[in-house]
Amino acid sequence: MAGDQDGNYAIGSPSVEPPIYDPGGPTCVVDQLGGPDRGVALDVAQSAAAARGDSQLVVVLASDDRELRRDLEAKSFQLQVVLLAWQGP
Repeated sequence: MAGDQDGNYAIGSPSVEPPIYDPGGPTCVVDQLGGPDRGVALDVAQSAAAARGDSQLVVVLASDDRELRRDLEAKSFQLQVVLLAWQGP
């Protein structure tokens, strides 16, 4: 977890080295950005991941979260995976 004095925060995984080969190396998966400004929370996450030497940052995004998607695209994030889930009967 990383945060700032204004209450913006990011919750993600410890660095892991999954079989991702481009660019390869440690990866952080952020599944929650919060606080009054999630764009700032994204900056916090990027800084924390870079400080510990992560090669990439993956952010989990709900398909209907247009605001966060705009923030991610503004920082050159690109859509990589669409995950579909079935909740069952």
